[in-house]
Amino acid sequence: MSGLITPGDREFNPAQRLSSFGGLRSNEMAETRKELIKNGAVSNEEVISEMRANRRVNQKTGFLGGNPGGGGSAANFSFATGRPRDPTFYWRQNNYPFDVGKDEELKKVREFMRLLYITHPVIASAVDIFSKFPILGLSFQCKDDALVDFYGSLFLEDGLDYEEYLIDVGREYWLVGEAFPLGSFSESLGVWEADELINPDDVTVIRSPFLKEPRFEMKLPEVMRDIIKNREPRYEYEALMNSYPELAHFTQEDSRMAVSNILLKQLKFKAVDPDDDA
Repeated sequence: MSGLITPGDREFNPAQRLSSFGGLRSNEMAETRKELIKNGAVSNEEVISEMRANRRVNQKTGFLGGNPGGGGSAANFSFATGRPRDPTFYWRQNNYPFDVGKDEELKKVREFMRLLYITHPVIASAVDIFSKFPILGLSFQCKDDALVDFYGSLFLEDGLDYEEYLIDVGREYWLVGEAFPLGSFSESLGVWEADELINPDDVTVIRSPFLKEPRFEMKLPEVMRDIIKNREPRYEYEALMNSYPELAHFTQEDSRMAVSNILLKQLKFKAVDPDDDA
């Protein structure tokens, strides 16, 4: 075969010996290597060294599988590059919010968590298990049967239905890291008459060095804003204005009204910020 190096050409290095058949197809190259090794022109170690050198060159130049400039070598080349260990690096590169201290970015994180809960069955199942397990077998116990019947009926049966409500609170807590339950107390009856979960995006937590508990300001729920703005349904609008006429001042998107920290509570995953007492 023309162009091959004979056993007498010992002054050439392995790269020179193998370069004579660099333009052959891969199967022809393999056969030629076998022939050179058999005749003693090159050693097996020299062939292996040459193959390693060619692989490194292919990874750097983008030549993989006979496709010059192809993108197939990117995955292989990435194994040879250093990878940053900071996870926030990847968040910054993908324009994903990582500074949870900013309210606007924290809202985007919550949106992503809710989407993940809807689309990922394993995560959804784990969140549901953590939410339901703590209240299994929930019941009231007291020496006075009348008190058991009263509070059992109020919180578990015909009243507030805490067996479902507490699951919703737990799901919100494990899903986005915090929950804001809001209670409604009836002054005339002396009992809690309603409970609901407030969207964390609608609540502003205000901390003061002079107060142990934080203060809360809340955006008026969108449903109530629509009723007041559109005055429809008519009977609901009139009921709101008769009972709470001050709500008409909080219909703007950026308006916030003060809420008592007795009625509104923040259940927060404190491990996120151990120095935060809220």
